[in-house]
Amino acid sequence: MISKEDNIADILRRKPEAGKILFGQGISCCNCPIATDETLEEGCLAHGLDVNKILNVLNKKSKKPTKRRKINTNNNKI
Repeated sequence: MISKEDNIADILRRKPEAGKILFGQGISCCNCPIATDETLEEGCLAHGLDVNKILNVLNKKSKKPTKRRKINTNNNKI
């Protein structure tokens, strides 16, 4: 679960899909050097965004299961 105290860079490391979500919500500093020192709450405040709204979107999206690929262990075509 992501919290407003989480560092933006840490969120992106744990949940790579969060970058697209954050960018879509108006936080474009995902690749910015400040992302390593800034919390999600600080980033939202800097951009005039509602941190609770963004948290809801991030946590809702990150709960969705990811697609799993079949791994061929027999060297046969799948």
